[in-house]
Amino acid sequence: LGTSLNQLYARLGENCRALESANRSLEKENKRQEVFMRASSHQLKTPLASLTVFLDLLYDGRVPDVDKQKQMLLESKNQVSRMEWMVLSMLKLARIEAGAIQFEKHPCSLYAIVAQAKESVAYLTEKRGQQIDVQIDEKQMLVCDGDWLTEAIINLLKNASDYSGEQTTIHIWTEDNPMYTRIYVKDEGCGIAE
Repeated sequence: LGTSLNQLYARLGENCRALESANRSLEKENKRQEVFMRASSHQLKTPLASLTVFLDLLYDGRVPDVDKQKQMLLESKNQVSRMEWMVLSMLKLARIEAGAIQFEKHPCSLYAIVAQAKESVAYLTEKRGQQIDVQIDEKQMLVCDGDWLTEAIINLLKNASDYSGEQTTIHIWTEDNPMYTRIYVKDEGCGIAE
């Protein structure tokens, strides 16, 4: 009986430790999601505020110059596109976290993926006079889901462009080891506090 109680007590202790570990993991995940939601909210508020100001000025007739009206409408369109991109990105992230997306891995040209991502953000970088310096071997292959890797690199390049000044350079390169390929994107922005 004493041995059985000791075994039961030991199993109970293991289960308690496992539950405590699971609770800590859940708390970390909840904190991560809270930080993500705060950042997302801030990212949406900025273009929404600009859009509201532009529309109010135009609606109230306080911008008589037709060229300035066109400029404000173009910027409003850009702000709507930015918000749409952010919402779609958040929805994609939620689908990934929910396990609703299956990744299809196959050999892909990393150079072609980066070229496609670079082209996707060209409207931003050209407008800001920014350059994207790609230091990737044109023959480098990678087993991955090319569509999702392209999406991830577009997100990194867009963030680098958004948080860097005009006339700056965004660098992208890789580091290979036997286990994986690491892709670096470095900008000349102010950085993010740790």
